[in-house]
Amino acid sequence: MRRFLESGPPADEAAKAWSELARIYERQGEWGGAAQAQVRICTFSGTGFRVLSETANWLNSLLYRNTLAIDSEEKRVVYTELAHLMESRVSEADPTDLSRLAWLFLHLGDEKKPLITLGAA
Repeated sequence: MRRFLESGPPADEAAKAWSELARIYERQGEWGGAAQAQVRICTFSGTGFRVLSETANWLNSLLYRNTLAIDSEEKRVVYTELAHLMESRVSEADPTDLSRLAWLFLHLGDEKKPLITLGAA
């Protein structure tokens, strides 16, 4: 799967491959790899905002279940990338999506950003 992705396939095929890779990592309990693959899917231009929100919810729930066993730098990179992707498309968000985004920022240690994101600042 990784070799296929390295070959530079078209975006639709790459998104499917990242999705399959995420499932493989998840089945193996490799949560860091699964998280990176899930966020990679979110970077494709045709990805619906709902996918971004569901990915945020999945990442946030992993932390609460203490399942996400990745180092803090890796977590920071993954969470930051997804938070910025969501923030750039915040006009598509509903209140649930905004809550998920706010939790990403809280997990990143940014306590002010959720207030700005939710319009409370």
